[in-house]
Amino acid sequence: MIKIAIIDDENAFVEQIRGYLQRFVGETGTECSLTPFSSGVDFISDYSPLYDIVFMDIEMPIMNGMETAQKLRQVDQDIPIVFMTNMAQMAIKGYEVNALDFMVKPISYMSFAQKLKKAVDYIKKNDNFSLALKTKEGFRRVYARDIRYIEVFGHFLIYHTMNEDLEVRGVLSQAADEMEPYGFLRCSNCFLVNLHYVETFDSNTVSIGGMKLPISRRRKKDFSEQLANYFGGGK
Repeated sequence: MIKIAIIDDENAFVEQIRGYLQRFVGETGTECSLTPFSSGVDFISDYSPLYDIVFMDIEMPIMNGMETAQKLRQVDQDIPIVFMTNMAQMAIKGYEVNALDFMVKPISYMSFAQKLKKAVDYIKKNDNFSLALKTKEGFRRVYARDIRYIEVFGHFLIYHTMNEDLEVRGVLSQAADEMEPYGFLRCSNCFLVNLHYVETFDSNTVSIGGMKLPISRRRKKDFSEQLANYFGGGK
């Protein structure tokens, strides 16, 4: 699921973009959600890393899009920003905040679809797919590329990352549905592994970060075939 935030003070325009997004989902099969914010202040004042892409109007009262983007970059360096503006010359300043692209209003569906596809491709190409994990300390943005494996423990999931272990409430089957397009595969009912970090593999276990994780009998054939495909250049 690609989570998109749109920041614009014109309700009619936001609804137009919502319609465009529904059409894009229908045409491409890419699952997306849209969360609107009527001002940059609303968006940035209680920011949590819940979103994958931000569409942002530049001309807004109180705090314009450029100011909002500057504050966003102080807390999130990686999220793709696509500016929307009535004046193309204003969008050039977007490079100061490392914006991915811009759209000039009025925006056609073709332009919207092209820019959104570019943003989605950017996320996938740069291994920038991220999750907003709700831990006891609050939301944390975690990139798929940094997760070695995910373990289920009762009603909780433990995300074993390169630097730390994060515990959240969740169900492994739902995590698998979300993560499998990004190179993750279940080796048993208790573990979902990032194939990129597989060090060794035998008939009963897979080794990741020095940990040997069990491979269940019913998943052994599928796991070994997909692992071979992965290392053979299938992904």
